[in-house]
Amino acid sequence: MDTNEIMEARKRECENLVSQFRDAQAMHDKGAISDDEFYDRYGRYNASLRVLAMLDEGTEVTDEEFAQIIAEEIEAAQEPSVLELLRADVDYALMMG
Repeated sequence: MDTNEIMEARKRECENLVSQFRDAQAMHDKGAISDDEFYDRYGRYNASLRVLAMLDEGTEVTDEEFAQIIAEEIEAAQEPSVLELLRADVDYALMMG
């Protein structure tokens, strides 16, 4: 396989992961998958978006780089979002009266 074919295959893989995320979001909202499974899928979704942007710029992404980006995004997905932190602050303020 030449570089263009590899990049196209990676692009199709990422597009597939992105398209599957909506199903994961719905499943998580209904309680059909655990938080950990959701974070895994959300991390893969974000990693796929990053890689798609890199591929659109013409940057080649190796399997090792893709795996590293996925690991970074899964770790980031497990962190509380700014909205969750703000909600916790408001809940605490309301609790304190």
